[in-house]
Amino acid sequence: MKSYNERIEIVRKIAQKLSNKHHLSPPVDVFALAEKENLRIQYEGNQMGIDGAAKLNADPPIIALNSEQTYQPRVRFTLAHEIGHVKIPWHTGVKGCSTDDPYVQVQAKKQVDSQELEANAFASEILIPREWLRQKIDMIDDFPLLLEQITRETGASTMACFYALEN
Repeated sequence: MKSYNERIEIVRKIAQKLSNKHHLSPPVDVFALAEKENLRIQYEGNQMGIDGAAKLNADPPIIALNSEQTYQPRVRFTLAHEIGHVKIPWHTGVKGCSTDDPYVQVQAKKQVDSQELEANAFASEILIPREWLRQKIDMIDDFPLLLEQITRETGASTMACFYALEN
């Protein structure tokens, strides 16, 4: 059994391979990526806190996005996250996700859902690739300016940028 860190590294490599296959660079058009990967997007309302869901057993796989979410950086991250569930081979079934809550209820206790964390790592790598980010960090030593440039050039939210920088 691979450790959590080993699985995250594999997930990042899966995202990098997909990025290379489609020649992606920031800002990534995740809607075009979904189309190229033959994924169907549906919008559904009243998701009760769920940002999106990947219906992996459908043919082609369906990604349902919460139609009530209008903040585009979050919609883009959610879509990249759900594409991650489709592309990560050990993720199976239907995944309903809130991208900022990586927990699942197990016997009335909250436990970390490693598949949610893996899908977040995938989304981060697709939207803000580590190699691209390293180049930005090497060029800009003023943190507020760095953060502003990353958000502007990637179309990602400030929180997604913090996640990428942390990881």
